[in-house]
Amino acid sequence: MKLSTLLLATLVASTTPLALAQTAESEPQTTFGVYQIQPGLVAVTAQNHTDGQVVENVGAMQVINAQQPAATNTVQTNAVVRNVLSGELAVVTGRISVLSNDAAAVKAAATRLGLKQLHSFNKGQVLVLQASANADLLALTAALKQVAGVSKVKLDVLENKQEAH
Repeated sequence: MKLSTLLLATLVASTTPLALAQTAESEPQTTFGVYQIQPGLVAVTAQNHTDGQVVENVGAMQVINAQQPAATNTVQTNAVVRNVLSGELAVVTGRISVLSNDAAAVKAAATRLGLKQLHSFNKGQVLVLQASANADLLALTAALKQVAGVSKVKLDVLENKQEAH
């Protein structure tokens, strides 16, 4: 077996949904979806940071080492996560997209949870909400999933755009 075939087989085996689920179970609350929380890093707007402090640029944000690492069981706005499939760093924006057939119930829940409505599409069936900077986004998404009529809740994650060459 060629080395490249072996490496590809290993990569595919380690990134299957079952492998991801096992990783999520062995490390409670350190992953969500295909993202793993990076507690020692934080994203800030590109300003007043020397090149030595910057770990990576993600869009208009700069990823730097945090003075005090965040807790690994919460996700807040500007938290840095790693895509376990690509290995790339990404930034959680604090926006939450909700797909629902009961817009009124979602709007009431959003108000109760302290979320600001940014956009509404398709007569309110798709809502984009913004959480405050210190809100626990995983707890908010769990609360929104419990609202009647909600079929999907997703956190917005900013990743670098990859282009084919």
